[in-house]
Amino acid sequence: FNTDGAGDVHIDTYGQVHVSYGSMYYMDADTIDGTTSYFPGTNGLAYWNESMGADSAQIIGYSFDYDESGTLDFDEIALYYVGCAGFPSIGSDAAGNLYVTYSAIMESFSTGAQNYRHQFLVHSTDGGMTWNADEACDLTPDEDFDGYEAVFGSIAPDVVNGQLEIIYQRDFEPGLHVRGDEDPADINDIVHLRVPVEDLGDCIELEYEDWVGVAEPIDLNDIALYPNPADDQVEMVINRPGAHQIDVWSMTGKRVFSMQTSALVERIETSDWAPGIYLVNIAQGDHQAVVRLAIQ
Repeated sequence: FNTDGAGDVHIDTYGQVHVSYGSMYYMDADTIDGTTSYFPGTNGLAYWNESMGADSAQIIGYSFDYDESGTLDFDEIALYYVGCAGFPSIGSDAAGNLYVTYSAIMESFSTGAQNYRHQFLVHSTDGGMTWNADEACDLTPDEDFDGYEAVFGSIAPDVVNGQLEIIYQRDFEPGLHVRGDEDPADINDIVHLRVPVEDLGDCIELEYEDWVGVAEPIDLNDIALYPNPADDQVEMVINRPGAHQIDVWSMTGKRVFSMQTSALVERIETSDWAPGIYLVNIAQGDHQAVVRLAIQ
């Protein structure tokens, strides 16, 4: 067992050095053939500080077995060349409390081919002696859309005013474009989360603010409705980042549908709508666009 090569080193306000990294199992069955094997199904985020002895790192985070089957039932692991729980980033406050974000593969979210990663947060209130590993907070719970990949998280190393400032990269496909899977290039967001420290005791009720970029004028080429005309269901594609307000109006001025979404794709049930022409208004900040939708 060793590090997966993706870790973080942090020096707290007292000068103590802290280290975190993803775990990886390597094997070299033939020591003269110039090749080795690695096992990305290795599960465990490791932590060490200089008050601990050599070879005494502890596991402080995991990829969780949500269905309690005793195994991690993944479709396939995207090629990041790291363990199931990896890409850590460490922060601390003036009291010496520690906070670590990491990216873990989700057993419960998949494209059907590969499993997504979410950003998690664990913390320690005793200088790294104990952690809430089994109650890690999922910071990216996909409340609007169950197809986000959340990786490369980074937390501000100095935690002030009781707020954790975190950024991470979000897109819609597990894996990488430049190496590994070499997936086709697609939309990527850099997301900023502001997480109140006082809410960490109850992750289910955790409230945080999520910002993605600055609202820009909406190009109609970024909006598509399929099929159009529609019958029982229409699929809306919003090919731009951030949250959008969606309102659908009939030609008589009645609003028949309203929602807010940060998703790339939304499916809207239209089976109860009367046949006719509808106006779909997409708004973000002061910018908006209108698309015509026919229901048959």
